[in-house]
Amino acid sequence: MNTFKSIRIFGLTFGLIMTAILFYQPALMAQDLDNKGEEFIVSYIPNPLGSPVFTEVHLTADTPTEVTVRYPFNAPTFETTVAVNPGDVTIVEVPNTTASNWPTETPANNAVHLFAEEEFVTYMVNRAVFSSDAALALPVETMNTEYIVMTYDEVFDRAQFVVTAAFDNTTVTITPSNDTVGGKLAGEPFEVELNRGEGYMVRQAVTGTNGGLAGSIVTSDKPVGLTNGNGCTQVPAGTSACDGIFQVGQPVQSWGNEVLVVNLPNRPNGSIYRILASEDDTSLTQNGVEIATLNRGEYHETPPLPGNHVFAGNKPIYVVQFMTGVSSPGAISGDPAMGNMVPTAQFLEDYTFSTVGGSQFAQHWLTVIANNADLQTITIDGAPIGEGQFSPIDGTSFSAATFELTEGTHVTSSLNPHGITVQGYNSADSYMYPGGARFEFINPVGDDVSPVCEIQFNAGPPSSFSGTASDDGVGIFFVQLLSGSENVALNVSPFVPGDSQVTFEVEIIDQELEFSGTVRATDGAGNSCQAQLFSDPECTESSLVNTLFAMDGGALVQRNLAFRSARALRRAGAKRRAVKRIREQAEEVYQSAWSSTWALPETIFSCLKPEFCIESNLTAASGKYLEDVTALRSLINSTARKLNRRGRAGQARRIRKASNKRLNSNLELLSNVPATNTTC
Repeated sequence: MNTFKSIRIFGLTFGLIMTAILFYQPALMAQDLDNKGEEFIVSYIPNPLGSPVFTEVHLTADTPTEVTVRYPFNAPTFETTVAVNPGDVTIVEVPNTTASNWPTETPANNAVHLFAEEEFVTYMVNRAVFSSDAALALPVETMNTEYIVMTYDEVFDRAQFVVTAAFDNTTVTITPSNDTVGGKLAGEPFEVELNRGEGYMVRQAVTGTNGGLAGSIVTSDKPVGLTNGNGCTQVPAGTSACDGIFQVGQPVQSWGNEVLVVNLPNRPNGSIYRILASEDDTSLTQNGVEIATLNRGEYHETPPLPGNHVFAGNKPIYVVQFMTGVSSPGAISGDPAMGNMVPTAQFLEDYTFSTVGGSQFAQHWLTVIANNADLQTITIDGAPIGEGQFSPIDGTSFSAATFELTEGTHVTSSLNPHGITVQGYNSADSYMYPGGARFEFINPVGDDVSPVCEIQFNAGPPSSFSGTASDDGVGIFFVQLLSGSENVALNVSPFVPGDSQVTFEVEIIDQELEFSGTVRATDGAGNSCQAQLFSDPECTESSLVNTLFAMDGGALVQRNLAFRSARALRRAGAKRRAVKRIREQAEEVYQSAWSSTWALPETIFSCLKPEFCIESNLTAASGKYLEDVTALRSLINSTARKLNRRGRAGQARRIRKASNKRLNSNLELLSNVPATNTTC
C-alpha cells in the first residue's frame, strides 16, 4: 500500500456556522454564527417624542473581555473602553445624536462602532419616559445583502429605517413601499453608495399612510445592516398611547419556514403580528390553516391573538410581534413595542442575555419556547424552569412558558435548541427583543449553486497546502477550518464578503506528525464547498500504462490496416484522390484515438477510505476512444466493400476479418479501464 498526502473537494448546500473578526479575516476555527460577535456596527433611529432620550448599548459576554465603543464610526468624537464580564451588564451611554443626527436621505457618518478581542453580546436601547424600546444587535459577520423592512403604520411620527455599510464602496439598492421624505417614489428602486461605517436614513413622506415603510426592499453588493421602526406609533392605530418602536432587521438569508409565537404577558386579549414574505406565491398558514397568499415584500397583519400559534410558509417568512397600546382591551401597563420572532431553525441551546433599562421598568419578563423533550431539564441560571410552567403549542413538539425575571443578566440552557424573548413593562412604557438566535444562512436567496474549492499540496519543505474558494454568484463570505481538524492551521488572505475568489494557505504545524482537517468555504446564500486534508487516506494504486500503450498500439494497427486497404484499392484501379481521402480520414481518426488514450490516467487509485477521496469520471475519454476505434473499423470495412465491387473478394474478406479482430482486441483492452478513478 502506498500512502499519499491528499485532499478531497466537493460541493454541498447547507447553512453556515462561522464567525468573522474585525477586519474580516475570519476566525479560523468555525463557530456558531449567532448574535455574539467581536465587531458590531449599529445605527439608531430617532425617538423624537421622548425627552430626555437616553441612547445606550448594554453589553454582556460569556468570557471576560474589554469592549471599545466609538462614535461616530469615522473620526470618532466619543470613545471609551469598558470591561465586560460574565454575569454582569455593562451599560455605555452614547451621545443621543446617534439617533437624531441623520440628514434627509444622505449618506452620513453616524453609526456606533463596538469591537473586542473576545465575543460579546450587544443590546441597543433607546429610552425615554413613556417612549422606549430595545433591540438585539447583530455582529458584522451576520450581515448580508438582502433585507425586507418591517415597520408599523404612521401615526404621530414617521416610519423609518437606516441601512448601514460594513465595507467600503458598497452599492445599496432601496425600493421603498411608500413615498419618502427625500422625494423617492413608492415602488421605484434607487441606488446609494456607502463606505464602511456610513448609514442612510429613509423616512416616510406623510404620516397616516397605512403600512408605513413595511415591505420596502433593501439589497446590496456587500453586507449591510438594517435598523427599522417608527418614531412614534399606536398599535393598533387609534389605540393610545403613542410609543417609539424599533428592531434590527434580520437578513432574508436567515429567515425560516416555521415561526412559533407566544402571547405577551400583560396582554390577555392578545398580540398583533405582521408576517412578511420573501418570495412570490408564499402560502401562509396559521396553526395549519391557510390565511393568506403573499408576494415578495407583502405582509399579513393579524388581529390581536391570545395564546400560542404556529405561522408557517411554503417559502421563508419573517414574523414580528407588536405589543398593543396601554389602552387596548385588557392591557396592563406597557405600550407599543415590536420584537422579531425567531424561526425554530435558528434556535440555540444556550443564551446569555440581560434585561435593559434598569429602574425605568417595573417588570421584566421572559418567554421561553422549548422542545417537549427538555421540559424537565431546561434551566435558567442553573435551576430548572419547571415542567409545570409550560403550555403546549398545538401541532408541534414545543411548549411555551412566560415568567417574570429579576433585573440583570441571565443564562438559559437546554439539550435541544430553544427560543427566548425578553420584555419589559412600566406605565405606558415597554421594550421587547429576542434574547438571541442563530443567524445561519439557511435561505439561499438568489443563488443555489455551491462555490468551488480548489487546493494543492506543496511538498516543501515545509509541506503545506494552498487553495482558492471561488463563487460566481453572491460571492464568498467565509473560509474556515472546521472543528476536529488536527495539526493544521489555516491562514486566509483578507477579503471582503462577496468577493468572487478568496485564497488561503493551510500550514502543517508539526511536519513529523499525522494531520487531518477540513476547510469549508461558504457563499452569502449558505452554499458551501469543502476541502479535506489528511496524511493517510489508505489508498492503493495500480498502473494503467501498459494498457494505454496497448490501446494506442491497437488503434495504430487499425490505422495501418486502413492504409493497407487503401493501397489495395488503388491497385484495383481506384482514383488517387479517393484513396488519399481514405488515408487522411484514417490518420485523423487515429490522432483522435491517441488523444483519447492519453487523456486517461496512467495510475488508477483505490481508496480504502472513500469518504476522504475524490471520485472522477473516466467515461468521457474512454467513450471517445471507443467511438474512434469503431470509426476506424467502419472506414476499413467500407474500403473492403469497394475492393469487393472491383473483383477483389478474397482480399476484401481478409481485410474485414482482420479489422473485426483488431476492434475486438481494442475493446478487450478498453474493458481494463474503470469507469471512475479515485484521486488520493
